[in-house]
Amino acid sequence: MHDFLTNLGPILIAVTGLLALIGGGLRFVWKKIEGRFEGIEKKLAECQERDARKDDQLEAVVWSLHLTIGEIERIDPGINRTVQEVRDLLRTYFPVDPHTPAAMAALLKRMP
Repeated sequence: MHDFLTNLGPILIAVTGLLALIGGGLRFVWKKIEGRFEGIEKKLAECQERDARKDDQLEAVVWSLHLTIGEIERIDPGINRTVQEVRDLLRTYFPVDPHTPAAMAALLKRMP
């Protein structure tokens, strides 16, 4: 029993050192993983902002085309085939909501 107690101190010191080493390694790995996640989250936020800007630009282009086609149809009811194809494509891929969006209403108010 005395030998066990004599060797207990060095064993506890060795185990504590080993656990500290493992803990430090785990902390290092966790920091690396956390840093990668933060980088990915930052890139995702940048992509979402860029996509939102592109969506706004696309919406403005689509509404401009809808307005232009409508005006051409009003001026010349016998519109040519190209204008009809553009109109059909717009209706297929960008159907117009019967309610004018707030952004579009603001643009329409600024038009002469």
